Amino acid sequence: EELRSNNMNVAVVVGESPDIRTASRAAHQLSLHPQEISQAMRASSGLNASLVLRTLSQAHPQVCEEVNETLSILQNGSLPVMLGSKDALSMEARAAMLAESMNAKLVLFSDMDIPSNTLHHGRFSKMASEAAFKTNQLFIVDALTALILSRSKIETLLLSDKHVSKLAAILNKQSNEGTWIASQKNVDEKESA
Repeated sequence: EELRSNNMNVAVVVGESPDIRTASRAAHQLSLHPQEISQAMRASSGLNASLVLRTLSQAHPQVCEEVNETLSILQNGSLPVMLGSKDALSMEARAAMLAESMNAKLVLFSDMDIPSNTLHHGRFSKMASEAAFKTNQLFIVDALTALILSRSKIETLLLSDKHVSKLAAILNKQSNEGTWIASQKNVDEKESA
C-alpha cells in the first residue's frame, strides 16, 4: 500500500508457508504421490493468500488464480493478490510469469538470508541450474523461475523477509539490502558507478 501511494502499480503473489515447503521436501523423499504434495502446497498457498488479502485495505476482494485475471484487476486500478502455487508451478515461477506479462520489476522475499549484491541474469541462471542438479541444495528459486527471469531480462530484487519494511527505500535506491539481478549492461553500469 505504501508503494501504491507512491504511484507504483503493485501485484502481490503469495506462496505456501515455509513449514509446508519443509514437509513437501520430506514427502518427496518418502515418495508420497506428487498430486497429494501439490494439493497440500496449493492449500497452503491459498490460505496464505487469503490472510494477506485480509491485511490489505486497498486489495481486490478475491484472490486471483490466473495471470490474465491478475493483469485485468491491476489495469482497473485495484491491488490484486494472486495465488502462488498452482498447476505444479512454484510461487516464484508464477510471480516471474506475472512480472514478464507486466514488463515489471519482480521482488521475491525469502526466509533465507540474502546478501547485498548485484548479479547479471546469466550468472544467476547458472547458479540456479547448478543448485537444481545437486541433491538437497536449497536455492532461492527453481530452474524454471531462473529461466523466465533470464529470457525476459526481468529486473529482480531478492530480499530477506526481515527487510520488508525497507522495500520502498530499496526500490528508490535509498537503501542497499538484497541482491539485484539485472541485465549485463545494468550490472556493468552499477559496478562502474
